[in-house]
Amino acid sequence: MNRNLTITLGLLVTGILLVTFLLSDDWGNEGPVPVLSRPESTAGETQALPELQDEEYAVPEILVSVEPFESDSLREARGRVMPQSYRLDLATFIGRVLEADGLPVEGMHITYAAGKPTNFMIPTDLFLEDLENLPDEISEPTLHLNGGSAVTDIDGNFRIADIEPRQMGLLLLDPGGPRAWPHLIMETPASGVETDLGDIILPATVTFKGVLEDEEGLPIAGARVRAGDIPAPVLALNIVSTAAEWRQGAAVLGRPDGQTEFVWKPPASLARLEKLLPIPTTYTDKEGAFLLNGVPVGFVTIVADRPESVALVHGPLGTGAAGSTRDLGVLHMYDGLSITGKVVDQTGQPVPGAEVMAGNPLPLSNNEFTLLKSGTVSDEEGKFSLPGFLPGQGVAVARDSSHEPFTVSEVFTTGSEEALIVLPAPQALMITVQNGEGDPVSGARFHGRSTPEDDAPFFILPPSNLTRKTEELEPGMYQIEDLTPTNWHVTVQSAGYADQTAEIDLSEGDQERAHLVTLFPAETLTVSVVRAGDESPVHWAKVDVFAKDDSWLRLMPEFPLSSIRTDEQGLAVFRRLAPGEHEVTVSHPALAITTAEVDLSEENTLQVALDFGGTITGLAVDNGMPPSVPILLVLSQQGRVSRVGDGQRKDNGGGMDSYMPRTTICRPDGSFSFDRVDPGNWKIEARDANTFVDLDMTNWWMSISQSPLATAEVEVLPGETTDIALILGSAYGDIETGYLSGRLTVNGLPGEGWRILTWGKLRRNSSVDQDGFFDLGMVAAGEVTLQIMAGERNNFFGGTVDWRPVNVEQGERAFVNLDLRTGSVSGRVVSDIDGRPIPGAYVTAAPEGDESRRWGQPNGMAGENGAFVIEPIAKGTYTLQTRADGYVSTRSDVIEIRELQKVMNVELRVRPAIRVSGSVTLAGIEENPAWMWVIAREENGAQDSTGVDSETGDFAFEGMSPGIWTFTLASEHGEDAFQTITREIIGEQDSLSLVFIINDEGELANPFGNEKG
Repeated sequence: MNRNLTITLGLLVTGILLVTFLLSDDWGNEGPVPVLSRPESTAGETQALPELQDEEYAVPEILVSVEPFESDSLREARGRVMPQSYRLDLATFIGRVLEADGLPVEGMHITYAAGKPTNFMIPTDLFLEDLENLPDEISEPTLHLNGGSAVTDIDGNFRIADIEPRQMGLLLLDPGGPRAWPHLIMETPASGVETDLGDIILPATVTFKGVLEDEEGLPIAGARVRAGDIPAPVLALNIVSTAAEWRQGAAVLGRPDGQTEFVWKPPASLARLEKLLPIPTTYTDKEGAFLLNGVPVGFVTIVADRPESVALVHGPLGTGAAGSTRDLGVLHMYDGLSITGKVVDQTGQPVPGAEVMAGNPLPLSNNEFTLLKSGTVSDEEGKFSLPGFLPGQGVAVARDSSHEPFTVSEVFTTGSEEALIVLPAPQALMITVQNGEGDPVSGARFHGRSTPEDDAPFFILPPSNLTRKTEELEPGMYQIEDLTPTNWHVTVQSAGYADQTAEIDLSEGDQERAHLVTLFPAETLTVSVVRAGDESPVHWAKVDVFAKDDSWLRLMPEFPLSSIRTDEQGLAVFRRLAPGEHEVTVSHPALAITTAEVDLSEENTLQVALDFGGTITGLAVDNGMPPSVPILLVLSQQGRVSRVGDGQRKDNGGGMDSYMPRTTICRPDGSFSFDRVDPGNWKIEARDANTFVDLDMTNWWMSISQSPLATAEVEVLPGETTDIALILGSAYGDIETGYLSGRLTVNGLPGEGWRILTWGKLRRNSSVDQDGFFDLGMVAAGEVTLQIMAGERNNFFGGTVDWRPVNVEQGERAFVNLDLRTGSVSGRVVSDIDGRPIPGAYVTAAPEGDESRRWGQPNGMAGENGAFVIEPIAKGTYTLQTRADGYVSTRSDVIEIRELQKVMNVELRVRPAIRVSGSVTLAGIEENPAWMWVIAREENGAQDSTGVDSETGDFAFEGMSPGIWTFTLASEHGEDAFQTITREIIGEQDSLSLVFIINDEGELANPFGNEKG
């Protein structure tokens, strides 16, 4: 897997984790598996069979006698106990959890979900162990994002001890439960310090109850029910219902470059992270009933899922007043369509026992990504059947053992076509293993992974144990059976020798030639870790050994070869390293992280001296006074230095953890400090801490994007203290500024919980208090446009109710009264053909003729009867834009909303969509732009858009209808660089040719200022 694929995969999985919150609690213990190119079909028709249960795959007996040995990481971990001296250098969090009415919360589970690079930089030598034989304390290589947990006492108090410093994270209240809620921690844990987080006030909540039934009216037991503020645009794309298939055994099929295919099954350790997602969650009982008592007040969407059905997405809907209970009645989940098919080999013979998965492509991904549901196995006739899929396109994958690459079927139509998967013929691999003198090496063991390149970390793509299907034919000569014909990286191990990895291409068979692997004696490295100054040993320091990497750019961090904790003498002994250059990183919570280099071809001992780092003390000042609001200080490293000899300095890398930001809150007098700071160049930013309060998980970026109030750069030297002063507002010396506060009333009442934002040169936001007051603090002088967001829909994706311009003079302390008078609009979305309701239609209220208000427009989602409500909405004129899957996006006539008016019974009629595809050609230009997007507009206001393949020019519209359409090409040259094209669309077609001509002769417009234009 190349690095682009790895990064794309990481971004996709991260998006699924944070946006859809639909991961399961029992995924397979596997990584991404490259997909073989599709063989040609050789078999005929298949018939559907009932779903089969997963079963254990039979594997050959281990035919090689292997001398037992352990990796350094595993050897070190057995029987080790953290010493008390180390525990004293860890951090502690204390605090109290209260209800919205001030009552203490007893018995609530709290988890500190924290992260730093070493949380996922698992030593690779652990993956070359038999995972089922690992000791309990390291039952498997895993991500470590659980930084500690506690349960509140009768007074709501909690205490989380033994926290590693240099982490950033959240407190997750009731993770995986009905009252799940995140709380942002403003202060990173500090070594040896107990930090009081104060009172954590839970939001006011409501209770949802209801019953889940299937399409026959029978209760559904054990279904998972969740409630979250999912943005309406995400719902409108049907992403949530598709992504809900992330449960037991789920995977993703990706084609990010249109050619290379990969299947990724998340490792089992990722499944545990699902419990940390802060989404209120419950399960139905045997009668199908559920009770969800921690739903935050506002607009939320209900998502229910189980493996046998299509996920249910219900809403968004208003929760009602805090403390109330809303009965949702009976909600129905549907079985959907079944995907059936057959798995055969190259000769057309059925393949029984093959693992099979299937899924629907992710909407709007152009089939580049498909979420694969938990699978089944083929029966004796090679047939399989999987239930619970959406109508439309489908794809299936299969493999004949749990650690082999998947083979992908052609895309088919669910419900009417069957899948045919043709597995390639397995190959045998011959390997001769010898030592440096040419003598055969017996008793070797083998691990392998199939990947085009060897830069995917083992955590993402773990190797499988090949020893169990290996036979030693004669001393040093091995035959490995039943390997899929693809590119393999095989690691060979033997006691007393360093591991050696060979790249072997089996895509065209082994061709009866033996692959020679030469093993060399392993080197031993003894690392002595001492304190700088007195050279006393450092117990329990973490020592990571990396292969030396001289590349100037890495897209992913290097993972350690092995990791060991030092003993009481401060020693860490590595016994299985290869000769050559290595990097050693040593960390301890009370000391500065230090990296050193060693060449095992020349020396086998290394002493690393850790110092206590430096200290930064400072004072934040606002107009000569302590700040009137709490100030968040963010410390981030810009580069490392260390003292050498007579004061000269040189770069001294301190490991990935050195670059983790650290945060703290200034004291009431404006003072602050950071202790045990690694030597280097650091940057400090001062931010208004109030902008980080009470934002939901979909809007964290609104806080991150806010402008800092002051910045400073400092150099930290070992054992020295650096003093700095932060003058709030000093970061904007070239910007004229003023101060802006005010009061917001909505329909005559204080706008408590609403939010005021401003963008431009200075980006600020502020929440409105119970009396309606807000304080944006320092803003850019001149005309300031205020974005006013509703309290119940306090997010960027639809919560904006109005925009108001305000003038602020330089140096002025302006106060503004904002009085909003809002109304609502409601109605139904129906088919223009037969008048039937269109559930799930997304309706947006677009302010007429005001492009500045196009972001975060008020919106609503049609329910099962096609009914929608958009509330609150400011007075003004609007057009209602409707988008529904399978229908043409349309605009309504202009609607006027007056103060406190409820416009009801609006009927929005939508027409069924047709598919139109073809190609784009650019006249008079030698090279296509890097990106192109075609926008189609109909005379009556309907609109559709689609991306264009920059290489082939291919495009496809899914939401058009018969009529006169105008096509505009947007690209890196702007939207006006090419002339528009008008075409009459009569019906579906697949060969529409659009030839765009440059608007003006000569060079193209270059709105982005790059050299190529």
